[in-house]
Amino acid sequence: MGVEESVAAAPPVETGGRAQLARRAGVVSAAVLVSRVLGLVREQVFAVFFGAGRELDAFITAFRIPNLLRDLFAEGALSAAFVTTFTWRLEHEGEAAAWRLANLVVNALAIVVGTITLAGIWLAPALVTAIAPGFADIPGKVELTVTLTRIMFPFLLLVALAAVAMGILNTRHIFGVPAAASAFLVQVPSLWRVGFRYRPLLALRDPGLRQVARLMAPATIGAAAVQVNVFVNNNFASYLGNGPVSWLNVAFRFMQLPIGLFGVAIGTVTLPLVSRHGARGDTRAFRATVGQALELVALFCLPAAAGLALMGVPVIGLIYEHGRFASRDTAAAAQALAGYALGLAGYAGIKVLAPAFYALDDARTPMRVSVLSMATNYALNWLFVRRLGFGHVGLALATSAVALGNFGLLFVVLRRRIGGFGQAAAVARIALATAVMVAVAWGVDAGLAGALPAGRTLRHALRLAAVVPVAVAVFWGVCRALGVAVPGLRRRGRA
Repeated sequence: MGVEESVAAAPPVETGGRAQLARRAGVVSAAVLVSRVLGLVREQVFAVFFGAGRELDAFITAFRIPNLLRDLFAEGALSAAFVTTFTWRLEHEGEAAAWRLANLVVNALAIVVGTITLAGIWLAPALVTAIAPGFADIPGKVELTVTLTRIMFPFLLLVALAAVAMGILNTRHIFGVPAAASAFLVQVPSLWRVGFRYRPLLALRDPGLRQVARLMAPATIGAAAVQVNVFVNNNFASYLGNGPVSWLNVAFRFMQLPIGLFGVAIGTVTLPLVSRHGARGDTRAFRATVGQALELVALFCLPAAAGLALMGVPVIGLIYEHGRFASRDTAAAAQALAGYALGLAGYAGIKVLAPAFYALDDARTPMRVSVLSMATNYALNWLFVRRLGFGHVGLALATSAVALGNFGLLFVVLRRRIGGFGQAAAVARIALATAVMVAVAWGVDAGLAGALPAGRTLRHALRLAAVVPVAVAVFWGVCRALGVAVPGLRRRGRA
C-alpha cells in the first residue's frame, strides 16, 4: 500500500483541489464548532458553581482518563488505521470485501474496548493515583475523582464504535453527520444509505483486520503525544495546589476550538484523499494534497494562535469570570493560553502529517517521533517547573515546544520521502499578514485601555467587540494584498 512514483505516463493529479479541501473542512468545522461551543457552555457552568478548586480539578482529571483512551484507540489510531485499510480494500477488492472488513472491525472492537472499559472501572483508584498523585494531600479529592472516573468510563465503547462509522462515511465523502455525531446510533441511517449492513462476523486471522491491528499498534503511540503530555502536565500541576489543573484545562479548552475547527477538520478530509492516492500509487497527488492541507493549517492557525495569545484575558474572562471563578483565575488561565498558543500550528499540523504516514503504510515513524517527544516533554516540564519555577505556564510552554518539535520532525521525514510541498512562500506571506494583524490589534487594544468601563464582563466584551473585527479585517486585507489564496476571496490576478 506504499506510494511509488511511476516511470510511465503519470496519472493526472487527483487532489480535489485546495478549494474543495477547504469546503469539506468547512463542513467538519461547522459541526465541530457546535460541539466546542456546547463544551464551553458546560465548562462555564462548572466554573460558576465550583470555581477553580477541588471539585473541578477532580472532574477534569476523571474525564481525562477515558478521554485519553478515546483519542488513542477510538478517534486517533483507529480512524487512521481503519480508513487507510478500508480504502485500500475498496480500491483493490471491491465493496463486498470492504463491508466485510468493516463488520470484522466493529465486532472485534466491541470485544476489546468493552474489556478495556470494565478494566478501567475496576482499576480506577490506581489510575487516579498514578495520574494525580498530588491529590492525596487534599482530603477527599482522590475518592471523588475515582467515583467520577467510574461513572464516565463506559462512554468509551460507544465513541469507539462511532469512530469506525465516521471512517466509513468519510471514505464516501460524507463529513457533516459523523463530525456532528457523538454516539454511534446517530450515524446508522447514513451508514445504511452508503451500503453498510451489520453482520455478526469474527475472523481474527482476516488479513484486513490484521492490517488494521498492525497499523493501530504503533499508531496508538504515534497519536498519543499531545494527550499523554497533557497527562504528564496534570501530574506536575497536581503538586502546585488548587487551581493550576483548572487553569490549564480552561486554557487548553480554548486551544481545542481552533485545533478542532482547523487541524482536526483539515486532517479528517485529507485522510481519505491521501489514502486513495496511496492505494493508487499516485505520489504527485499525494504530495499536492498534503501541501494544500498544510497551507490551510497555516492560513487559519497562525492568526488564531496570535489572537488567543493577545486577547486571552478578555476571551477567558467573558466566558468564565463569573461566580467563584475570579479575575486571578482569568489572568492565570490566560498566561497558560499564551503558552499553549505558541504550539497551535504544530498541534494542527500533526493532525495532517501523522495520517499521511499511515496512508504510506508507515505507522512506525510517527510512533518513534512521539516516543521521543514524550520523553522531551517530561524533561522540559522538570526544567521549567522544578528548576526554573515557571509554574503552570511552564507546563504549557513545554507542551507547545514538544508539539512544534513533533511536527518539525514529521515534516522533514515526509518531505525526504515524497519530495517538497512547495508551500513555503505562501506560509511566509501568511506569517507576515499575521504579524501585521498583531501590531494593529495590539495598538487598538492599548488605545482603548483607558476608555473602557470598570465592569469586568462589559469590559471584556467591549475589548473583544472592538479588537476582533479589526484584526480579522486587517489579516484578510493583508493576505489579499500579498496574493494569499483565501477561501471566499480571489487571488490577485486569478481565482
